[in-house]
Amino acid sequence: MSSCYRLTDQELAELEFEHCHTTDKRYADRVKAVYLLGRGGRSPGLHTPC
Repeated sequence: MSSCYRLTDQELAELEFEHCHTTDKRYADRVKAVYLLGRGGRSPGLHTPC
C-alpha cells in the first residue's frame, strides 16, 4: 500500500470548502484528515483556515 496521497488543487479546494461548511464536527475532522494527507501534511495540529 502506498503512503503517498496526491490530490489536485481542485480536490483540495472542494475538501476545504466541505470542511468549512459542514455542521457535523466528526465529519469535518475526517475531511480535514483527508485534506492534510492530500497536501502531504503529517501533523494533526495543522489548521485549515475557513
